[in-house]
Amino acid sequence: MSAPQMTPAEKAKLDSFRKELGVRLRMIRAQLGWTQRDLGSVLGFSRQAVNSFERGSTEPPASSLSRLKEHGIDLAWVMGECGALEMLKVSPGGVS
Repeated sequence: MSAPQMTPAEKAKLDSFRKELGVRLRMIRAQLGWTQRDLGSVLGFSRQAVNSFERGSTEPPASSLSRLKEHGIDLAWVMGECGALEMLKVSPGGVS
């Protein structure tokens, strides 16, 4: 059985979400001084997978993103549920 087809509007919304998530993941890496390999280690993926996430081609599962909480990263911010892109700031012991 194949997956249901997405409407053009649903596809556009998913593409937009993936691109913004990718930008936010790159920002986290830059703030923490991590490489793609470092972020992949935290998320449980390869450097190549992180590159795909950052380009917006795919997104990691929420269960993997939840590992970022251990590094003081607000998951609501990562998922774009709150805060503008520029709101990520490094704080002692993590990111806020």
